[in-house]
Amino acid sequence: MTNNKDSTFLYIEPYVHFSVSKGSILFYNTLSRKTLLYFYSISLRKKVLALSDPQSCYTIRLTRNEFQKREIQDFIMFLRKYYLGDIWDATWSDSPPFNLPPYPAVKNDVPSDINSGGKVPEDFKMKYYLRELICCLNSDTSDKMNDLIHGFPQFTFPAPLSHEYNELPWEIIQQILEVDFSGESIQLTCTGSDILRYSSWDKLLQRIAQIKIRTRLFLDYRKVTKKDLASMLRLSQIRIELFVTFPLLHKNMTEILKFPEKHDHMELRLVFRNEVEMKKVQEFASKARNFRISFLPYFNYKNSTFFKDIVFITMDDIKKGRPDQREILSRHSINEHDFGKFLILPDGQVHANFNDPPLGNIRNHSLKRLIIKEMQEGISWKRTRLKVNQCKNCLYYFLCPPVSNYELFMNRFNFCKIHDGKNLDHE
Repeated sequence: MTNNKDSTFLYIEPYVHFSVSKGSILFYNTLSRKTLLYFYSISLRKKVLALSDPQSCYTIRLTRNEFQKREIQDFIMFLRKYYLGDIWDATWSDSPPFNLPPYPAVKNDVPSDINSGGKVPEDFKMKYYLRELICCLNSDTSDKMNDLIHGFPQFTFPAPLSHEYNELPWEIIQQILEVDFSGESIQLTCTGSDILRYSSWDKLLQRIAQIKIRTRLFLDYRKVTKKDLASMLRLSQIRIELFVTFPLLHKNMTEILKFPEKHDHMELRLVFRNEVEMKKVQEFASKARNFRISFLPYFNYKNSTFFKDIVFITMDDIKKGRPDQREILSRHSINEHDFGKFLILPDGQVHANFNDPPLGNIRNHSLKRLIIKEMQEGISWKRTRLKVNQCKNCLYYFLCPPVSNYELFMNRFNFCKIHDGKNLDHE
C-alpha cells in the first residue's frame, strides 16, 4: 500500500469539462464560463490520460517525487489559478476524495423487446420524449413562387416537396391531435407549400382552439394577407413565423408592416442568399421593429464562399457560446435541435429529421411505436458531435452547437474555422 505521507491526490472539479488531444487539454469552467487551453509535455501525458479517464473520477494519486516535478507543479498552479482543480492531502485518507465527474445520467424506459413484436406498454408516456409535432399539410411544386426548393431540408421553409398537389388527410390530423397535450409539453407546428390552401384549414383552427395546444404556423409572406394574420392571431396559443424572401413584394410586406403595435406572437424569418440580399435584410430589419426577427442564410450550391463566411463557426463564436452545465451534458447524449421532434409529410411518412430516412408511416404505426423505434434504432435524436467523424477527435466538440440541418443537407460536418485563426486563451 502506498505510504499516505508520500502521496497527494490531484483532482478536477466536477463543474469543469475538459477534452484531451496530443499535447493539449481544453478546459471549460461552467461556473465562470471561461475556456482555456493548456499545453503539456510528453512526460506528463500518462498523468493527463489517467486524469481524463472517467473511471478515475477525474482524480489521480501523485507520489512525492511526481508532485515535486516542475511540470506537475506548473500544472497544479494552472488548475488552481482558474479554479479548475486542486490537490488533496493523502494523509487524511488512503482513499481518494469523493468526486463526481460531469457525465449525464440518461433515463430510458423504452422496452427493449418492442421492435421484436413486443407490445407498447399502456403507461408509456409520450410527453417524456415528444416535444414537437411538425405537420406538413400540403405540397405543390407547380407553385410559381417555388424559388427556394431546398429551403425545406435546411430550415423547414414552407416549400413544396412533391410533383403534384398533395395533402395530409384530415383523418390523420384528427388522429395526431388525440395526443395528450396537457401541460403544454408538446407543440404543434404546421407548415407546407401554402397551408391556407389546406382543404380542412378551418376545421384545424377550430380543433386547435378547442384543445388549446401551443401552435406554430409557418407561412410564406407572399401568400398571406394582413387580414389572414389578424384572424389567426385571435387564438392566443398561436405563434406565426413568417418567412420573408428578397427581393420584396412591397405590396404584401407594406400590408403586414401596418400592424400598429408590437406582436410577440409573430416572428419574421428573413432569408438571404448573398451579400446584396443580406444588406437588404439588414435595412429591412431596422424598419420592422414591431416584430421579432431571425436571419436564415440559404445555401443554393452557388454561394459557397458567402455561406462559409456567414454560417461557419469561428473561435470567437465558441467563446461567445458560454454553455452551462446542462447544455454541455445534453450535448453528450442528444441532438438538441432534433430530439423530441417528428415531421409528418402529406403522404404520412414520419421523419425524426427530414434529411434522414423515414421511421415509418403514421397510417401504419402509432406515434408511441415510432418514438420507441427512434430511441432504439434511429440516428436523429442521438446524433452528437462524438458520432461525427470530422468532430469526434476535436478538442472543442462539447462546446460546438449540435449538428445542424445545414450540415446534414450538404453532407458536410466540418462547419467551422476553429483551427484557421487564433487559439483560445492558453498557458
